[in-house]
Amino acid sequence: MKIHYLGIYEKNKDRVTDFDYLSPKHNPNAQRPPKLPKCYDLIVALLNIVIGLSLFIFTIYYGKLNISDLHDVFYMLIAAILALLLTYLHEFIHALCMGGDVIMFTSIKNMCLMVNSYREYTKTHFIIMKLLPNMILGFIPFIIFLIFPELAFVGLIGALQISVGIDDYVKVLRCILHLPKGWKIYSHKDGLFWYKPE
Repeated sequence: MKIHYLGIYEKNKDRVTDFDYLSPKHNPNAQRPPKLPKCYDLIVALLNIVIGLSLFIFTIYYGKLNISDLHDVFYMLIAAILALLLTYLHEFIHALCMGGDVIMFTSIKNMCLMVNSYREYTKTHFIIMKLLPNMILGFIPFIIFLIFPELAFVGLIGALQISVGIDDYVKVLRCILHLPKGWKIYSHKDGLFWYKPE
């Protein structure tokens, strides 16, 4: 794996064209996934907030944290900050799963790393790549908390990391529902495509 770090996305997003040579030769038989609604980003942002807040409140209740206790409030604040910082690790795990040449940006707007790769993936590889960070940083810590409620700190981090992966879950669902068996998926400079290998 080789990572090409391009700095701040908002300042250097045009630099991605420097790596068009990595883009696989466009297959004329490739198809685009079904289009997403124009307000997709807004829907994802709202779901992030609603699901993250719901799981956070559930964790406070299930973990018996007291929002009127300054110690517990500080505890929650540290967990929230750590969960936010872990979004960098989340994206780095995506990059490790991608392999090959990976383009990486830091997004100030989204407060996270952004990664992309021009490799072709099987359906299974794509699903694992999208879900692994969410399992490691989100679902596994949250399940541990459900078993051991005294580990509320772990539960708070897991709850927020689960909500961070909304966009990944949508992409996996679209892949499962629409990508035919045996087909491959790749990211081209013009977007995401999939095709049936000969």
